[in-house]
Amino acid sequence: MVRPRKDGTPSAPCKSPEGRPETWTIERVEQEAIALIEWMEGDGLLLNEFALKRGYLPGLFDKFDKKSEKFREAHERAMKWQELKLNKGAMFKKLNQVQAYANLCRNHGWKQEQTIEHKGEVIVNIIDYSSVKKERK
Repeated sequence: MVRPRKDGTPSAPCKSPEGRPETWTIERVEQEAIALIEWMEGDGLLLNEFALKRGYLPGLFDKFDKKSEKFREAHERAMKWQELKLNKGAMFKKLNQVQAYANLCRNHGWKQEQTIEHKGEVIVNIIDYSSVKKERK
């Protein structure tokens, strides 16, 4: 099916039987894998920032993971680097601890748990101060 142009004239059909060429070839995705690792081993911290600086949306990471085993491994490695950097930055107060913790919970499966044991016994300590005399100054 050929879509008409806005002015109503018919547009030319695609001359290539395969359609338009693929933007993200395996070679290009694997170049992104190398760039991602280099970026994370440097000063990089946020994966979204990496993608946006490289000119694409972070949602393409899933597509790249499926397309290239090399990129999937690089992505996993970058996630581990990010987790380590966030944890260390929060521990040594180089990053906002609340923000780092929120990112770790959202992207790395961290969660805070509290376990409270209830044994059913109540201990009440009664201290009798009635026999102690008040000292006056």
